[in-house]
Amino acid sequence: MDLFLRNIDPIALKKIDKIRKEKRFLAKISLKVGLDRREVLREIKDYDKGRKEKS
Repeated sequence: MDLFLRNIDPIALKKIDKIRKEKRFLAKISLKVGLDRREVLREIKDYDKGRKEKS
């Protein structure tokens, strides 16, 4: 969604765009890390479950 603003300093607008891009990048990274953690925990749980069944 594009916003059209009047009388905004171009330097301020560039800083706002930079912050927005960084936040989007950080959101993607945190989502990936969260999914990776869930997968690791699932693998550990499955591994422990398999060990208990063998004992």
